[in-house]
Amino acid sequence: MAADPILTRLSQSGLSPEEAQRLREALRRAVEVGRSAWPALGLPDEAFLQHVVERLPAGKDGVAALESLHVEDLYLACACARGLPKALESFEERLGPQVDAAVRSLRGPSEAEEDVRQVLWEKLFVGAPGRPAKISEYAGRGPLGGWVRIAAVRTGLNLRERRDAEPRSDEPELLDHPTPDPEVAFFKRHYRAELKEALEAAIASLPSERRNVLRLYFVDGLSIDKLGAVYGIHRATAARWVAAARQEILEATCRRLSERLRVDGSEMESILRMVRSQLDFNLGPL
Repeated sequence: MAADPILTRLSQSGLSPEEAQRLREALRRAVEVGRSAWPALGLPDEAFLQHVVERLPAGKDGVAALESLHVEDLYLACACARGLPKALESFEERLGPQVDAAVRSLRGPSEAEEDVRQVLWEKLFVGAPGRPAKISEYAGRGPLGGWVRIAAVRTGLNLRERRDAEPRSDEPELLDHPTPDPEVAFFKRHYRAELKEALEAAIASLPSERRNVLRLYFVDGLSIDKLGAVYGIHRATAARWVAAARQEILEATCRRLSERLRVDGSEMESILRMVRSQLDFNLGPL
């Protein structure tokens, strides 16, 4: 097994040979516990070892810290962070009912419950440039079920606050969606036509498959679950597809605006926020 290269680096950071040996044995036990709990996930030992070592608290007894971790949960979370299909299915099967119960406890309408699940699954399993998926932040210091339930409740409350703050309108108009950011509001007023043109061009440039995914999700209103059923894929994969297509539109729109307006870095940041704040409100041309 591949514990030695990792422990060599730790030894160079101050571990004595005896401490390194104890940590080696503890890591071996952790891998065996995780693999025994989840034998079908296909997670490489080296990947889990690295995942564990990165989450050990600095300045403390590594063995004691390891023994306090919820290793089985951390193993599943590590596999999910790597996007392993079996891990995502196992997460859904084991923790999906707990998420549902947590969301129902907020006593919102049924459609709001589905919104919470969609947003939560996207946050947990879909990363972005420079920002890994949230599931990678789980460090094993408490049960994964409790960690996910808290995340579900927080997501539900955030969505409720956002809905309560939005003006009631049956047909949101492009660029008329209010924003509390004065700098973003300034760019909306002055670059309405340029943003509309760049956004529509970015949408038109998408490959047909990605356009279809966004059309089904935003225009036809299919949930992540139904989108997954249409394509025969896991819900987490469907969420990643939607997020990837949105990110592609965002980047293409910002690139076109930057070339058209010749703005500097700070102004580009404002344009980025403007496009992100309006993206979901202008997918009609799909």
